[in-house]
Amino acid sequence: MARSLRDHATGSQEREPRSARTRDGRGADAVVGIDVGGTKILGIVRSADGGVLARVRRKTPVGGNAALAAAVAELVGELLEQAAATDRTVTGIGVAAPGFIDSRSGVIVDASNLGVRDLPLTGGLADRFGLPVRLVHDVRAATVAEATFGAGAGVANFAYVNIGTGVAAGFIFGHRLYTGTSGKAGELGHVVVDPSGPACTCGKRGCLEAFASGAALDKLAAEATEAHPGSLLARSLATRRQERGHVAALAKAASEGDALAAKILSQATSHLGLVVAGLVDTLALERVVIGGGLGRLRAEIFEPLRGVALGAVLEANRAPRLITMSALGADVGAIGAALAARRGMEPVLEEVT
Repeated sequence: MARSLRDHATGSQEREPRSARTRDGRGADAVVGIDVGGTKILGIVRSADGGVLARVRRKTPVGGNAALAAAVAELVGELLEQAAATDRTVTGIGVAAPGFIDSRSGVIVDASNLGVRDLPLTGGLADRFGLPVRLVHDVRAATVAEATFGAGAGVANFAYVNIGTGVAAGFIFGHRLYTGTSGKAGELGHVVVDPSGPACTCGKRGCLEAFASGAALDKLAAEATEAHPGSLLARSLATRRQERGHVAALAKAASEGDALAAKILSQATSHLGLVVAGLVDTLALERVVIGGGLGRLRAEIFEPLRGVALGAVLEANRAPRLITMSALGADVGAIGAALAARRGMEPVLEEVT
């Protein structure tokens, strides 16, 4: 049965939003979009015409349910203050979060990368700010944003692959968002690519996410430098971790001939590329859009991944823009959350399961 994203993105407390009008009496409205990631929380205020009126970024806290709920509420409060300075009416709040999400009840059921479980997020925000709040899955929100405004606009069948703290995918089939049985489609990071590989947080071994996520690369780089403290990688990591973290250190060391770094990066991009090629050939996708904090690293991640995928995909499925980078950059998840908040005021996609 098909239903629209506006139904999928529930978990709201239905009430009349606070009202405030612009000086000229037009009452122009805006929405807040929050993207909760493994390392950062990004929030935007998005106007009715698509402009970003405010943007706030904070580190994702460590401390479980209470810490995350407090951080999101603080971010929303700051964004509402900035929106008030523009004389816009904020009519809703959308929050995109990772893990298993119950959108209807507004609960983050299990987000292991955040250390969060059974967090009823939307009710507290709605009570505090007097606005309807909608909770959506972060990668699906990003997928809808790309389908509406980004690299997937006008494409009937595509996948959005997010490579960040974890690895996950969203799917558009026939211009509709596909969520699968019980809404759990897209756990691409838990495809096993090497049964003898490292343990994954899910309990299996050799998952893609155990080789190619931000968390995995951090762990693999740290293990390599501990075993080889005099290596180029160890020196590179010590000087560059404050700039772009372990991936930049890995790339620098690999470019200078460090075999450890080259192996870690090559292993990650090879596994990613082969899994992406498998998606294309299995689902006959027109396009795969790559995003996320790591996916946006063109030289270190995107180009090697793309090369592997294009070399592995069936020739009949190759196309000039088969594998492309996100067009919306770091804002993609927050834009998707804002779309969920703007119920019926933006083009929405139907969802099929």
